[in-house]
Amino acid sequence: MSIIAYVSFPKKLKAFRLSDIIGREKEFGINYDTNNLRKDIFLFPEVSPWDSNFIITDKREAIFTKCLNNLFIYELHGNLPREYYCQRAEIIQNNKDDEIKKLERNELEERWWLVRNKLLHDFINDNLIIGEFVEIYTTWHDHVNFNFGPPTSEDTIDLEDVLNMPLPRTSLKIDTSHKLTICKTK
Repeated sequence: MSIIAYVSFPKKLKAFRLSDIIGREKEFGINYDTNNLRKDIFLFPEVSPWDSNFIITDKREAIFTKCLNNLFIYELHGNLPREYYCQRAEIIQNNKDDEIKKLERNELEERWWLVRNKLLHDFINDNLIIGEFVEIYTTWHDHVNFNFGPPTSEDTIDLEDVLNMPLPRTSLKIDTSHKLTICKTK
């Protein structure tokens, strides 16, 4: 099992599924290399998925019952840049005390969490107008059952609060799901 996330929007994203435009990318404003990308990935003209911390793909056969209000649902993939993994490896491989390594890893995670939050904020801000909201549904996935029901927990925050979300220090427990509703009010 692994954790999977979906994001729902009130309107269709201004993006193109690679499988729908393959061979005609330039016509749709896609000027970056699309080789080796999943065919169900959604491409945005202004940013390459190679440079993005968030990748949107087709939700495939996922069904949501009594959990998401928005109609346009996509699978959401987080993506940390290579730089994060290089810095983390340096910390792990240095000759410092284990407690110092732990503090350095926590500091690194906090820094990248802030970067992630800023990128998430900007992505949502660019795709919503005032009064709209997105929903991020996170759950454990068995890679077999794509039928998702109501979340076991829910939170609602303002888009500006995304910038200050604390780094979660505990992970989602198996058999739980969470829905985060993010509203754009300004």
